[in-house]
Amino acid sequence: MLQVLQIVLPVCLLILIGFLSRNFGLVRQSADEVIGDFVFKIAIPVLLFRLLATAELEGVDPWAIWGTYFISVAVIWLLAATLLPLLFGREALYGVIGAVASAFANTVLIGIPLVIQAYGEEGMVSLTIVLSIHLPLMLFATVMHHDIAQTIDGKGGIVGETVADKVKRFFKTIFTNPIMLGIFGGGLYRLTGFDLPPILDDVTQTLATIAGPLALIVLGMGLQKYGLTGNLGPACLTTFLKLFVMPALVLSLGHFVFELPPLFTAGLLIAAAAPSGVNSYLFAQHFGTGQALSANSISVSTPLSIVTISIWLLILKTYITV
Repeated sequence: MLQVLQIVLPVCLLILIGFLSRNFGLVRQSADEVIGDFVFKIAIPVLLFRLLATAELEGVDPWAIWGTYFISVAVIWLLAATLLPLLFGREALYGVIGAVASAFANTVLIGIPLVIQAYGEEGMVSLTIVLSIHLPLMLFATVMHHDIAQTIDGKGGIVGETVADKVKRFFKTIFTNPIMLGIFGGGLYRLTGFDLPPILDDVTQTLATIAGPLALIVLGMGLQKYGLTGNLGPACLTTFLKLFVMPALVLSLGHFVFELPPLFTAGLLIAAAAPSGVNSYLFAQHFGTGQALSANSISVSTPLSIVTISIWLLILKTYITV
């Protein structure tokens, strides 16, 4: 239990520092956006670049890692997409937002910092492999689900947007995303077979070290943005799927089905146990539905995840020797 507290308490304190610094006016109201840009566009991409460029990946089976994580994502996605419209009498498009809220984790601000805090950069290997295809797959699934849901609801697509427009928008999102650029860069550098030069090694190490703490502080600063706006029932369902069911699936598949190394399973489980990410809110705004569901999912799952992640860490230490 003490080891778990040593992992979780620093995370809680960094989030609290961010929250209090903004609420007491110690930083500007826009500080979370400014620092968040630095974290998302520079620090985390550099961290992922460094991990891919230097990690020991010999003998690693990416298919087993992808299977563990994305089979879990698919099951959660289908459950949310089916249960939300069925149980709460909502349109199919509402289920798209619920699926994203249930399966698209806050990997950057919570998942990566927690995995590093718990297991160091070694624990990031399996998560980095997941992230290498995570954004393209999740965006593709969201776009496809959205189109299917619109057909079910009897609604048309985005005005004036053709299939070619959607394809163009999809690839533009992928190839301009800083996270993906960091992954692409790290993968390309790895192909050269060269070690990082000492100066580049020092700089990337420094940025990688501050990426996690800054991400948690930014999260704390931005917590008050979303709040609770009613319709808590659907948000409780997405939170249950996100914080309990998805990690359980990842643990079961990784440990018992694909028999991943314990450290790989642990990294994937902690990432899966991260709360709902802001992506669901962005999609809700874009699609014009489910804003309350997405905001509530973030507001409910984020503080609760501190408790549930502590439980998952205890389970990992009890049943898996990492």
